Amino acid sequence: MGDELMEIVPHVGIGKVRLGMSREEAEFLLERGMDIGSRGSPPVVMFVQVSHRAHATYRGVDVFDEDRSADEGGGDRAAGGAEPGGSTPSGFIT
Repeated sequence: MGDELMEIVPHVGIGKVRLGMSREEAEFLLERGMDIGSRGSPPVVMFVQVSHRAHATYRGVDVFDEDRSADEGGGDRAAGGAEPGGSTPSGFIT
């Protein structure tokens, strides 16, 4: 898949990956910088994780836009700012 812009929808999913879908189906839909956790038999998606390598938005805001975060003081995980120590956070839906 390409570098699609993925919208984070709490309690629903990220991009085309939805909570509760089969792990097999979700693995086919994963984008760069995404990972999933699954449970059950057959396994279903329990959480979706994205890293800074993904293009993810929440309510229209790029969650990993470091330039915007720096302009606003940084450090706000929900806005995509860096965590203490300078690492970039991952976003989760659980």
